Amino acid sequence: MWGKLALTLAIASVAVGVAASPASASEFEASNYPVAIKGEGTGTHTLKLGSVEVSCKVATMGGELLWAETTLGVAPEYNECTAGGKSATLKANGCVYLLAPASETAENQFGGTMSISCPTGSKITFVGYTESCEAQIGTQSGLSTTTFEDSTEATPRNITVEGNTSEIKYTVTKDKEEACPFSGTGEKTGGTLVGNTLLTGTVEAVGTGIDVVAPGDSMLCQQLPAAPNDCAAGKAYMAGETVKGSSPAKNITEIFVMEGKNVKNTIQCTQTDITIKTKEEEGNPLNVELTVTFGANTCKATGKGTACTTAKMQNTPVAATMTASGKDIGFGLFRTPVALRFECGTELNCEFASALEVLSFQGGNATAVIKSLGTPNNLKAQGLGGKEIGCFDSARWFSVFNVSSPKAVWPSR
Repeated sequence: MWGKLALTLAIASVAVGVAASPASASEFEASNYPVAIKGEGTGTHTLKLGSVEVSCKVATMGGELLWAETTLGVAPEYNECTAGGKSATLKANGCVYLLAPASETAENQFGGTMSISCPTGSKITFVGYTESCEAQIGTQSGLSTTTFEDSTEATPRNITVEGNTSEIKYTVTKDKEEACPFSGTGEKTGGTLVGNTLLTGTVEAVGTGIDVVAPGDSMLCQQLPAAPNDCAAGKAYMAGETVKGSSPAKNITEIFVMEGKNVKNTIQCTQTDITIKTKEEEGNPLNVELTVTFGANTCKATGKGTACTTAKMQNTPVAATMTASGKDIGFGLFRTPVALRFECGTELNCEFASALEVLSFQGGNATAVIKSLGTPNNLKAQGLGGKEIGCFDSARWFSVFNVSSPKAVWPSR
């Protein structure tokens, strides 16, 4: 099962931590990625457009977080709706709500806004009063007010979204005077949408915690933080320090050559090394340099067993960043460009690259683990002037490292 987890860099014999200071913006975070988001209405959702009130007993939403984001897009679906005591429909038609938390207003509570984003030519559509009334809601931004509350005592953690959205713009497209209470067709303002939604997260069908977090400066710590925002005094990695690691004897690096979701070939390397060098003591995000090297004559394409004469990460060291989680101790995200080059005789001649590869980073004393989140396009196959062989369209990368640096490594804020 490849899913969206393909690169695993397990770092042992060192403990690394990341820590952070408070800031004004807020973002959605999860305990694992990529996480599927499910929303369920905890009561009736009510849309009011002038004199027309649409009440829906069932409201669900769905979205995904590939990594920590300041905006979460969720696709709404409404059922069992009525208007004026009669059955009605409220259809999203591909439109999504963009939820954007702002600053923390109380402990585990955040203000924020909601925007509506619709595909070209689509709008949210209401039809009611035995089809005598019709209205449409299109793309618009910065609608207030939305409140987000973290349920930190729930297992796994979840988020309650309290929606009290006002000043929605809409267009009445049908108004049969006697049967429909709209006061004429045309563009209108002042619509409202009220309703609460419980957001939960799953990774490969297993529940995972999700939160809204006020981000801050991250740092690497040399011991396990007592709390997510606590890197002990004197225990932060300073600018210019390095963490080094090598793949253990029982673990090999694997690059899965993909066509769509199918693995067409696999490159295996028995020796891989990693170096992470800090550029600063703390930052939001923390800036680092990353170098990955494959041992000479240690890689082969397994389709035909062809040895690779070239196996390297291009343009190293590459500029990368780390961001610590605000709620999970020792967990963070690692963002970096990646370009991998392989020449394996007549079997494979490829470069795979992504401008942004996102990795989850779980620190530890004996073992620290990095997993690829699999950006939407994976590592895409690059053209080599007609000389590419067996590249198909993309690749996923899996590696494990033992760290030989003399300290431990923990993400924290």
